Amino acid sequence: MTSHDLWTLRHTYAKASCNHLKQLKECLHTTSKGTQSITTYMHFLKQTADLLASLGSLVSVEDITDHVFRGLDDGYRPVIDGVNARDIIILFYDILENLLIQELSLVVAQQKVPTPLTTLSAQARPNHYDKTRSGQFSISSTSRPGNRKPFLGCS
Repeated sequence: MTSHDLWTLRHTYAKASCNHLKQLKECLHTTSKGTQSITTYMHFLKQTADLLASLGSLVSVEDITDHVFRGLDDGYRPVIDGVNARDIIILFYDILENLLIQELSLVVAQQKVPTPLTTLSAQARPNHYDKTRSGQFSISSTSRPGNRKPFLGCS
């Protein structure tokens, strides 16, 4: 077999059809994160971009970044805005790192259970009177006008 025969075989069987390339590009364009993790979502996009590159259709860093951001919901808006505000191109793995941090903060925020307002009210009320040893009540130091602290709101 000559090198020309090998070259002909390679280009006959290894070349992707235009429809296959269009399908992969459409997949990049329409994929969204949904309920999957950032790691799974980014891995799929990277795998698709790498497959396109292996078939001779390179995806630029800017394009893969656009595809990543297009599929994210508003919970990732701080990362999207931060990357878009930069003058330099940010690498895929740097975007992944920032999105993982944001994903973690979203998970933590969802796990926090808000404290009922009645509990906050009971905790915030000062005890104006302390019982002394003799059984009498005296005004506590927290109720004196000079020692009052302003209400700073609920945390």
